[in-house]
Amino acid sequence: MTRLQGLIAISVSEPSEEELGRLGLSKDHVRHAFIELCRQVLARGASVGYGGDLRSGGYSQALLALLRTYSRPDRPAQSRIRQYLAWPVRAALTNEDAEALAVFTTVVEVPPIDPPDARDSGSPARDYTAMREVMTSDLATRVVVGGRTAGQTGRWPGVVEEAYLAVRAGCPLFVAGGLGGAAACVACALSGDWPVELTTRFQSQHNRGYDALLAAGVGPDEEDLRRVLLGAEPRDGLGYEDRQALHGTTDLDHLVALILRGLVRLKV
Repeated sequence: MTRLQGLIAISVSEPSEEELGRLGLSKDHVRHAFIELCRQVLARGASVGYGGDLRSGGYSQALLALLRTYSRPDRPAQSRIRQYLAWPVRAALTNEDAEALAVFTTVVEVPPIDPPDARDSGSPARDYTAMREVMTSDLATRVVVGGRTAGQTGRWPGVVEEAYLAVRAGCPLFVAGGLGGAAACVACALSGDWPVELTTRFQSQHNRGYDALLAAGVGPDEEDLRRVLLGAEPRDGLGYEDRQALHGTTDLDHLVALILRGLVRLKV
């Protein structure tokens, strides 16, 4: 497996407003964490890997502003952000949208897993998994923040699947669990406690059409997910106390400082 030096994926989405409210947080805190992490990655001269649609949530404009601030004469803008497009996302883009993305990112289009005449209810989930697998094979490290715990396309929340793939591949993983959501579930699993949200029973009760995904064999089963994540070593360069702090802190400055400490130790 050939990894791209200095490519750091930042996986982020908002947990439910109810959960954020219990933590005394809002969606703005999650967005700020994403922007500050991207800023620090670009300031280090590294590159951001991203698997979402950069048009959503205003993230594209924030990243463009950061690129302008941290531009480097020896590195074209396209090399600083590597955009991975799963087939459902690419299919939803117009050619003009795709061309606009290519102006400031290196676009990696992952072809559909199933041909058009053989696609079933599990095809979109398999497409997203394929994108995450391609992305994981390129990464120097991955950071996960927030994320929904139910309502996703696949068998498991996207942030959970990304963490699972990283650990399985031996890719260093930073889990910022203090902002709740799926990342908090991953932090719990890595610490040796299996959260209810990562059980098939919970997911089947909170996702419409889940039985069809199970029948289609989409994603790892719970036993495999547990085998990879439960009590696993995320290879983040942090000691036990720092890792536990990263898993639980809601202080965004502390969160970023801990991840930077790990990146320095990993020499990323």
